[in-house]
Amino acid sequence: MTAKRELDIKVSPANVGRALRFMDTLIKCVRVRGYSFELHDDGNYVVIRDIKLKVTFRERTTKVRVYDKSYRNYEWHPNGKVVFRIDTRLKSEWQDLKAVLLEEQLPKILAKLELAAKEEELYLEKARIWQANWERERKEKAEFEARKKQEKEAFKELMRDAERWKRAQLIREYTLAVQDPDPQWFSWANAKADWLDPYNPSNDEWLKEADKNDF
Repeated sequence: MTAKRELDIKVSPANVGRALRFMDTLIKCVRVRGYSFELHDDGNYVVIRDIKLKVTFRERTTKVRVYDKSYRNYEWHPNGKVVFRIDTRLKSEWQDLKAVLLEEQLPKILAKLELAAKEEELYLEKARIWQANWERERKEKAEFEARKKQEKEAFKELMRDAERWKRAQLIREYTLAVQDPDPQWFSWANAKADWLDPYNPSNDEWLKEADKNDF
């Protein structure tokens, strides 16, 4: 097993040489095609354009029963069968076949890496479009809700103003209907109507802290 930022190889000592030769050939083929091979803390990546495809080289293990350890009943032992994997969202793996060794399948592996990169690019583009549409719809919905709230508040204000205007008009009509009104009362009543009227507001020393919509 290798450490971080080294070739991601997990094999028994008997297969170390084979694993290193395979990965060396793979890296050279990747670079010849204009791509790159990167070592990161979380593994190895073949980078095709902007797409990073994680790759690993492993030796399969076999579950073996252990009788001389009371705390464990089984162990996993390397069985000599090696496998190369593309270990990303689009997973693929290759191993020795009856008539074809893993090394002889490198052309297919490289073709699959290129195909996986194209598929990932399409997937990311679809995801980008979906995200953009979702953001647009979210923005439009937020704007619609804000406008709906604004319209509701504006309509409420319109109704309040209309009610105040109606009450102000009622006061004025009433003062005109009163026969021989006291001049001081007439002036006072009309001043209150002016204070209440949303289109002809005036100050009132005694009602300056009052809410006109309460009347």
